Amino acid sequence: MIVAKGLAMSIVTVQLGQCGNQIGSQFFSTVANDLQRSANSRRFGDYEEECVDRFFSVDEHGRWTARAVMVDTEPKVLFANHFYRRL
Repeated sequence: MIVAKGLAMSIVTVQLGQCGNQIGSQFFSTVANDLQRSANSRRFGDYEEECVDRFFSVDEHGRWTARAVMVDTEPKVLFANHFYRRL
């Protein structure tokens, strides 16, 4: 699928329960680490920029926040993840 630059859609994940939230946490951690590695190696191109735009919200300070809806009856798992502590 070819998408014109600037027209890529954002992805919001819905993570349910302890298992879903732990898997989602690992997913976002892996994506962020891969993108940071690309940025540090100066290979950060259009593909990486679109990945950031799809999976993360970027604030005015350049900090990434995962686009995720987390559902659990116990808050321990939700607050254990560093991507979601600011919520």
